[in-house]
Amino acid sequence: MSTRVRYSIVKGVPADDVRALIDDAITQFPGPRPRSSRWSDFQPAVQPSEKIALMCGETLVLADDAWKLARAIANRLETPYLELRVQEGDHWDFTLMHADEIIADFSTRVSYFNDDESAPRPWKRGSGEAFCSRWGVSLERVDPCLVDWDALEEPRKTGPADAYATGGWEQIIDFMRVLGVENPYGHPDSFPVVVPMWESTYLRQPLWRRAIRRLSVKIKGTYPDVPRRPQGNSPSSAR
Repeated sequence: MSTRVRYSIVKGVPADDVRALIDDAITQFPGPRPRSSRWSDFQPAVQPSEKIALMCGETLVLADDAWKLARAIANRLETPYLELRVQEGDHWDFTLMHADEIIADFSTRVSYFNDDESAPRPWKRGSGEAFCSRWGVSLERVDPCLVDWDALEEPRKTGPADAYATGGWEQIIDFMRVLGVENPYGHPDSFPVVVPMWESTYLRQPLWRRAIRRLSVKIKGTYPDVPRRPQGNSPSSAR
């Protein structure tokens, strides 16, 4: 299985208030029930989702896939938050946000998801200056890490204290240290956070409902409680 990890990092979190801020943000969850057909075998159900958290000074690191919680905390504090991702065991990238504004969007390998050679790289949006200005870190310190791996002749370490070279997703750990934070996994000071989340749960419909469902799909192309598909999207219209 490909490695996919999502670190959500929030700046400007008072260490003494972090538990209260997390608890307050959790009250916003799970949120409205996701839209789904009542006739489907897969139904949304609220399940406890355990995340891991770590305070590094006044910066909160959350994992994995805790971006909704991070956004809620950041919006409460009116501070930026960083989504730092390992992408399918191939490379890492990040997006810096403030509320709904994308300040900077960076990837070590833009070509993995976009084979257009004219696509901007390594900054899909923003710049190193914009990132450093809003995150409060020296460009001189982080700039060696922020390169397009495809443009390098061979892998290299970007700092004397680095444990990993470019070309491997593990380099994200070195970049986190450059930002002044640590990986929460396995850290002695990390702590669990449980968030109620909507999850898709298998619930097989009774036989009579399955029969009606099949009939509905045959007649109108969808389940009984789903609007009929536009004629132009039906398979027969393409013939």
